[in-house]
Amino acid sequence: MSTLTMATTLIPFSSTISIAFIDAFRNDVLWALMMGIILAFVLGFAMGANDVANAFGTSVGSKVLTLRQAYILAVIFETLGALLIGYNVTDTVRKGVIDLTLYEKQPKEIFVGQIAILGGCSLWLLIATLARLPVSSTHSITGATVGFGLMTRGIIGIQWRKIVHIVASWFMSPILSGVVSSILYIVLDHSVLRRKNPFRCGLRALPIFYWLCIAFNVFTVMLHLSKLPMWICALISAGCATISAIVIHFFLSPKLKIWINNSLTSSTERNDSFEVQTISGATELQDNILHQKCQTSKAETVSGLSINEG
Repeated sequence: MSTLTMATTLIPFSSTISIAFIDAFRNDVLWALMMGIILAFVLGFAMGANDVANAFGTSVGSKVLTLRQAYILAVIFETLGALLIGYNVTDTVRKGVIDLTLYEKQPKEIFVGQIAILGGCSLWLLIATLARLPVSSTHSITGATVGFGLMTRGIIGIQWRKIVHIVASWFMSPILSGVVSSILYIVLDHSVLRRKNPFRCGLRALPIFYWLCIAFNVFTVMLHLSKLPMWICALISAGCATISAIVIHFFLSPKLKIWINNSLTSSTERNDSFEVQTISGATELQDNILHQKCQTSKAETVSGLSINEG
C-alpha cells in the first residue's frame, strides 16, 4: 500500500519535472528553431535558383516552354516530387551521413549543427548561382553535413561506408544519364526523325513515351508510399499509364496536330509576305536606278548636242 501511495505521489512530481525540462529545452532552442525556418526558406530559394535550370534548361532553350511556363511547372512538379518520394533522400541525409547515436546525450548539439548545415549550404548555393555555376544541392548538403560531423565527433562521427556509396552515385549518375540519353536519341532518330513523315511518326510515338514516363513515376511513388506487393504496384502504374496514353492519343495528339499545322501555315504566310515585300522593294529600287540612268543619259545627250551646235 505504501509503495502504491509513493508511486501515486511521485507521478505528478515526475510529470512536473518533465514538463519543466521540456519547457526549458524549448526556450533554449527556440531561437534555433526560428533560424532554421528562415534558413530552410533561404535554402529552398537557392535550390530553385540553381537546380531548376537542370530540369527545365533544355525545354526553355529549345523554346518548347516559355520561362513563365517553366516556373509554373517547376513549382507544381518539384513540390510533388519532394512530397511523394523526396523523403528517401531526406532520410539518407538526416541519418545516413553522420552517426546520430553519438548525439543521443546532446540533442542540442545536433539541433544547432543542422542550423549550421542549412546556413552553409544556402550560402554556397547563392554564391554559386551568382557566379553562374551549375552545382548540385545534394553535393552541398552532404558536404556540409560531413563538415559538421568532423568538427563535432571527428572521423568516428562519419558513416564512411554510406559516404562511399553517395560519392559513387555522383560518378555513376552522369554515366548512366549519358547512356540512357544516347539510347533515347537513337530510338527517336530511327523511329521518328529518319522517317518519310516525321511529323506523323512523332504524333504516333507521343502516347508511347507518355506511357513509359507515367508508368515509371506512378510505380516509384506506389512502391515507396504503399505497402502493396510489387506486382500490384506494377498493375496500378500500368493502368494509370494506359489511361493517360489513351487520353493523349485521342485528345491531345489531334489538338497538337491542328496547332502545329496552324503554326506552320502562319509561318509560311509570313515568309511569303516577306518575300513579296522584298521582291517589290527590289523592283522599286531597280526602277529608280533605271530612271536615274535615263535622266543622266538624257542630260549627257542634250549637253552633247549643245556642244555640236556650238
